[in-house]
Amino acid sequence: MNDSSLPLPRYELKHFAGEPRTPWYGVRVETAHTCERVTWGYREPIDAAEEVIGAAQSENLPVVMPEYLKQALIAEWQQRGMHLYAKGIGREWCGNSYIGNGWDCAHAADVEPFRSRAMLVTA
Repeated sequence: MNDSSLPLPRYELKHFAGEPRTPWYGVRVETAHTCERVTWGYREPIDAAEEVIGAAQSENLPVVMPEYLKQALIAEWQQRGMHLYAKGIGREWCGNSYIGNGWDCAHAADVEPFRSRAMLVTA
């Protein structure tokens, strides 16, 4: 990540070395050299991401993270949506659009065999 081209202030997910029990934090970056922790430390980055996204939305500031981490978080949120669908929990319980997307994908995969059969019967 090139820090000089990113907006300030902003929120980021950071991993602080040397803290094996709680390495992932959401931080508020004010300057290029200082940041303030705004979440508890979490073993999993997705837990810190959920908290820091809420903090960033309250101030209408961007959240910055490496692309690999962003893709991994999106995939995990989508899996949570699929899990909600599998448990029979409604879409209204999806906490963000990525979880909702996972729920929608699971629902579409579940009803597709019925759509295909209906198309064959009417044809």
